[in-house]
Amino acid sequence: MIDFVRRAVGYARLQTRRFGIPRSWLITFTLLIVLPSIVLVYAYSQRTASILEEEVSNSMLQTVKQASNNLSYRLGHIRDIGNAASINPMLHQFLKEDGVPSIEWQLDILKDLRYFVETVQTNTDVFRLRLFVKNTTMLAEERFNFFSLDTLKNWPYYDDVLNANGAIVWTGIYKQDYIGSGEVYIMSSARMLHDTEQFGKVAAVLVIDVSEKLVTDILSDIDLTKPGNVFIVDRDGTVVAHADKSRIGSLLEEKVRSAIQPGEEGKVKIHLNNKYEYAMYSAIQPAGWKVVVQVPAADISEKIKLKKTAGIATLAGVFTLFLALVFALLALIVRSMNRRLQQVIRVIRTEGIERLDEPQSMPEGNFMMLERSVDMLMRRIRSLMEQTYKAQVLEREAQLRALQAQINPHFLYNTLDTINWIAIGHGKHDISEMIDALAKYFRLSLNKGRDVMSVADELNLAQVYLDIQKSRFLNSFEYRIEPEPDVLEYTVPKLTIQPIVENALLHGIHKMKNKFGTILIRAYLSGNELILEVSDNGIGMEEEHAQRLLVEPQTMARAEGSGSSYGLYNVNERIKLYAGEASGLRITSRLGEGTSVAVHIRLDLIAKPSFPPFGSNE
Repeated sequence: MIDFVRRAVGYARLQTRRFGIPRSWLITFTLLIVLPSIVLVYAYSQRTASILEEEVSNSMLQTVKQASNNLSYRLGHIRDIGNAASINPMLHQFLKEDGVPSIEWQLDILKDLRYFVETVQTNTDVFRLRLFVKNTTMLAEERFNFFSLDTLKNWPYYDDVLNANGAIVWTGIYKQDYIGSGEVYIMSSARMLHDTEQFGKVAAVLVIDVSEKLVTDILSDIDLTKPGNVFIVDRDGTVVAHADKSRIGSLLEEKVRSAIQPGEEGKVKIHLNNKYEYAMYSAIQPAGWKVVVQVPAADISEKIKLKKTAGIATLAGVFTLFLALVFALLALIVRSMNRRLQQVIRVIRTEGIERLDEPQSMPEGNFMMLERSVDMLMRRIRSLMEQTYKAQVLEREAQLRALQAQINPHFLYNTLDTINWIAIGHGKHDISEMIDALAKYFRLSLNKGRDVMSVADELNLAQVYLDIQKSRFLNSFEYRIEPEPDVLEYTVPKLTIQPIVENALLHGIHKMKNKFGTILIRAYLSGNELILEVSDNGIGMEEEHAQRLLVEPQTMARAEGSGSSYGLYNVNERIKLYAGEASGLRITSRLGEGTSVAVHIRLDLIAKPSFPPFGSNE
């Protein structure tokens, strides 16, 4: 596999040199594959370690649960034997006897009790049955299975047995000296037997001893860790069984004790003594104890090393194969790219770029040739764009000059002024007013060649236009102009309001039956917008038709025979070009009630005029 990868890499290098791919490209491409793959391998390794650690700890927990189940069964068997023994009729007949019984009666009952004891001890789980009785019988001196009740008072568990009031008390593992057996490590199931005549009195204590081997054999089956890490604790966290006898009777560490107390079984990871440890535990039901396995996390890591190594080896193999396929694919891609680049270069040459060196004199390869060719092509395109732009500017200037030549403002003003004085001289004051208004209209609309004008001048232009129309169409309409003082110095495109006013007059008011209406022009600020609003009480239109006027005004107008409304479309487009797509016209209209056209202009996209208003000495 490694040899195959070497050959693939060598082949890829050969192809890249052959087809002129820069070495930096190959390094970059390799890093884009290798570095993510290394990160992937590392992430996989960490994830695998976490999963394997979880699996191993779960497996150990299952083993602990199996051991606790075995102990629960064996101790449950001992409990059942004790329950049966505690209700034996002969035993209760013996305990019920008051006073000092006769020798003959004691010998008879001893024979029966001996049979009872031997029957119990035939069970392999029972090491010895001990019965502690009153000193009034000779059984108290037998000291093999029968003992004096007084000898038990120094026993560490005696008070627990009395407080249990007849319930079973399980002891931890302790050393006991037996006649004929010597000192033996055992654990016991003990219970108090009540006096049947006087229930509050203690008649005897029944103790069933179990060999330590019953517990240690089951715990030894948990062979996943060191023996010293497996032990049994009671409800208070006191060790009752441990391979190290010196640990019996000691309390667990506080962290471990508090961690295993809440549930019947489970596992927890604890930071203890500057290292992490796992504690797996499972309850032994008859005794209320728990089997605990305390394992350093490092021990589990040792167990998963082999599995982790095998997983990484598999991943490395797959990664190697993937790398080989990538380099092989790279060689094929390079070959295909070379053919395509040659075609591109031929096309560029046929389009007029002929200052390319011959391929034989270009050691850097076709990529560099393409870069040089595209760079030259971009320069040519940029040059052509600049020429086109200059031509358009010159064309626009020529058009403006032509317009200026057609209407010379000064000549027009002088002519109108002469006509005005002639009208005054002949006493035609109405003609004089019309000519004066027309002069003002041209003076405002021309605006010294500027494309924008202040709101104040725009409103003056609308007023002059309405005055002219009022002189033309007598008693047909009235108008009001109500601007807010703060908006007068803002700039708007020239001839913004006049086309809207014209549209309201011609298409709204003049088409009314009585042909008399009102036009209201307002200018105000609303939030972050400048609003110029023209309202009329003319014939109005349907809302759907009103909205179409801003989309395809000429087509709609011709279709409905209502005249041209190109002015609204023109104003809307100019406002959007001037102040962005968020600005523009809003039309509100109801058939028979009138129309309102509002110009919305974003304030953050316009400015106050940098030139004095019309009529100054500039």
